[in-house]
Amino acid sequence: MTRFIVINEQSIPVHITHAHRKSIQLRVKDSILWVRAPQKMSDRWIMDFIETKKSWISKQLIKKEKVYISAKEGWLILFNQKVMIGNDSVQTVLTRAYPTFKQMIESQCLTYADRLNVTITSIQIKSMKRSWGRAHASGKLVFATRLIHTDPRFIEAVCVHEVVHLVFMNHSADFKKTCIRLCPQYLEWIKLET
Repeated sequence: MTRFIVINEQSIPVHITHAHRKSIQLRVKDSILWVRAPQKMSDRWIMDFIETKKSWISKQLIKKEKVYISAKEGWLILFNQKVMIGNDSVQTVLTRAYPTFKQMIESQCLTYADRLNVTITSIQIKSMKRSWGRAHASGKLVFATRLIHTDPRFIEAVCVHEVVHLVFMNHSADFKKTCIRLCPQYLEWIKLET
């Protein structure tokens, strides 16, 4: 039996699967809430639990709806601004914007690394679906190509975040304090895309 939950005046299907597990897992995909729950957990308890997670589910739905490119309508988002493609292909427009994007990330990372007195061994930009960036203990920083579509302030906050990970490989209070010390607007800017 398919169940539904109403979020933001939208009816969202809830697909519940009982499995041999100890905890409940929620995942939003294709505007459906997928739930994996322990075998003995009642559907009523699950639905009550889901009610407490409506805010999180709403945020996940918004994330999934974000569209950065509409080739059919002839536009894409670059640095949080709608850009008309015109006679060019999406790839051509992105290729022209890429050097600016890469230089932005590199200069911000190097500036913040200098202020923290840490060494960056390499900066890479590649396709990443689950995160905006990643820091390795070796000093390597990796950033998601999809950042090119976001607000430059968010890009800067992600740069700060990853550089600070070269000092703190966790999200401790010291990590957060260091992010704020480097970029006083960090807490505001990091929320622009999340």
